[in-house]
Amino acid sequence: MITFDRIINILEPMNPWWNDSEWHRKDQEIINFNNSKVQWQPRLMFLIHRRLIEKEKTGIITVRGPRRLGKTTMIKRLIQIMVAQDVNPRRIVYIQCDDPQIDKLYEETGNALKRIIIEYTNNFKSDLPIFFFFDEATFYKGNWAREIKSAADQAYINKKAFIYITGSSALDLDTSRNLLIGRQGDVLTALPSGSDQFLYPMRFVEFVETVNPDIFGFLKENYLMSSKRKFSLFRSLTKIKDNRFTLLLETINEEFGDILATLIWKYILGGGYARNLHSILENNFIPLEFYEEVYTTIIQDAYKLDLEREVIEKTLEIILTQHENSSTIEYPKFLQKIAQDCGISKPKGSIHPIEKYVRYLTNLKFALIYYKVNIGSNVPSVKKSTTVKTYLRDPFMFQAIYSKLNSIPNPFKYFNSLLQHDKREISAMIEGIVASHMAILPFLLNPVPNYDEKRFSGIYKAKKEIDFVSWTRSIKDNTPLIIPVEVKYRNKIRGDDLENALEFSKKLTRRVLIATKKDFKIDDNVILLPVPILLLLI
Repeated sequence: MITFDRIINILEPMNPWWNDSEWHRKDQEIINFNNSKVQWQPRLMFLIHRRLIEKEKTGIITVRGPRRLGKTTMIKRLIQIMVAQDVNPRRIVYIQCDDPQIDKLYEETGNALKRIIIEYTNNFKSDLPIFFFFDEATFYKGNWAREIKSAADQAYINKKAFIYITGSSALDLDTSRNLLIGRQGDVLTALPSGSDQFLYPMRFVEFVETVNPDIFGFLKENYLMSSKRKFSLFRSLTKIKDNRFTLLLETINEEFGDILATLIWKYILGGGYARNLHSILENNFIPLEFYEEVYTTIIQDAYKLDLEREVIEKTLEIILTQHENSSTIEYPKFLQKIAQDCGISKPKGSIHPIEKYVRYLTNLKFALIYYKVNIGSNVPSVKKSTTVKTYLRDPFMFQAIYSKLNSIPNPFKYFNSLLQHDKREISAMIEGIVASHMAILPFLLNPVPNYDEKRFSGIYKAKKEIDFVSWTRSIKDNTPLIIPVEVKYRNKIRGDDLENALEFSKKLTRRVLIATKKDFKIDDNVILLPVPILLLLI
């Protein structure tokens, strides 16, 4: 028989704050955070705390993201803040879903997570909600979503429990979302972006504001962290002859241009991973195992989904090649090339067998696909069956995959040297960084539930190509905003470099943003911004 005392015995080692007010001085996640030179605190963390936890909301929220990004640290920081604000420590229950004791409880009961929620809620007497944090539910042996749903179906649980779930895999993304529909409680409407959240790799601006207090202060002083302010900024920047933000851009360029140019190199090498960037700042080096862990994650999670390693590696190889060459390919040909190289044939009338591999990589946010878009009078529309550009999502992911596929023994040394001498490789990495930032920009301007990148970003191809077009609508009045960006990362911008942008601007009456190496200029139809300055605004 599984008693409440048994459950407490399992949970106590995971919840040291129940008995030790100094727990945070011994917790490894908190220690690592305090010792880090890159103490990244995602804005999502503050949003969850301010809108859900402080307001005692009940319901279910899921937070997904790649491993080693900081999801567990985010939980521990939330708990640290809650305890410091005198939340009863016994109302805070942390469950490490891959703990051997949880595995054992599942083997005995078949529903360990459900049992924990029900037993704890029944036995802990409180009129206030209990906060359950289920960490890395991906690695739970059972069906976590079904168990959470079953517990939440009991009305008194739904009204008394705040359930926070993290996962690093896309394996159960659609299934769990469908199972939990109608059980998210207050959480569903308390956040503009809903109850299913994704923790993306750290954006460049988040890295900068974490390590440079002066720039952080400037961004805060000018309200550049606000979605509404960002929307106004990009609406102005993409409007012909609009100069409202000229002084702001000139100030950023003059006061912070040099330091931003230095920080972008560290970001290229470390990507959006706080521990990588800390390692660069502390030791000017990234250990080999950091690269290997990223690659291993992709392969291991694919294996759990019964995806073949050979096909995953071939898909990554072709995405990597397309990324390096900044080239486009017809989407059906992209799928067919992978299939041919792996000896896979497509049965007539069925979904292409390679589609599930592509979905896996894009859902997990390792890969990014930009589809061709048509731009009418209102907002663009995506044409999924036509031309695509493919990217690896984060510069560190690019390096980790490249290193493994090409047997690079010392990736940091290799890329540190390569990026100083190979202009093509630098340009490819920069374009990939801009691609990943542009894909998430519409969400930052207008957070919506179940955000789907391919519905809000793409490439524009008429006679000539515009690298990236992102779009969204105003929260206030639903007016459309289209943001075109060209990447021209070279020592000096020539007149012919602007031909595509000027043609686009003339045809669609939009000013185009040109991401440059160092050129800065504001004209009626184009704005030239050094890449770090553009990224700082996103």
